[in-house]
Amino acid sequence: MARIAKPVSFSRAITDKREAIAEKRKDLADLQSQAKEFAPAYAVVNAIIENAQAIGFAKHFRATPSTWLGFSGIYRNELAVTIEDTATSLKDGAVPALLEAIGTFGFEAVGSHDYALEWCASRVYRFTATIGSVDVTVRVEANIADGSESCKKVQTGVKLEEVAQYEIVCS
Repeated sequence: MARIAKPVSFSRAITDKREAIAEKRKDLADLQSQAKEFAPAYAVVNAIIENAQAIGFAKHFRATPSTWLGFSGIYRNELAVTIEDTATSLKDGAVPALLEAIGTFGFEAVGSHDYALEWCASRVYRFTATIGSVDVTVRVEANIADGSESCKKVQTGVKLEEVAQYEIVCS
């Protein structure tokens, strides 16, 4: 009689975890092989973050590198940078100063968008540049300070949505 494979097992879970670890090690090796390519991009990003700290807008910041080998056999390198802090104004002070400084490093403004919810309000600005062989994206998130006189979250209406509801009915 043939043995039927069990659909789930502890050894299968361990094998899956080992495969995931092997994949992460490969990703790490790919990233390490591109270290020289990332050096100029990190130098520019560090200069931007130092500038943000000097003007008082760098409560949180993060840089996340990624790389992958394309079908053409050429590595594609990206560096995603986020700078976030609270601001009392979007027209004066730290926010416009930082945005202007980012432009001086050769970044192009891609756009901005607002989001205002019951508990928060923010404006996000996006910039991109290619530094060497690295595509760099800088995201600046300005959270509007509670009690700010120049920028406020204002309720502009009420949105009512009609949502279909379902249930299972068996005959």
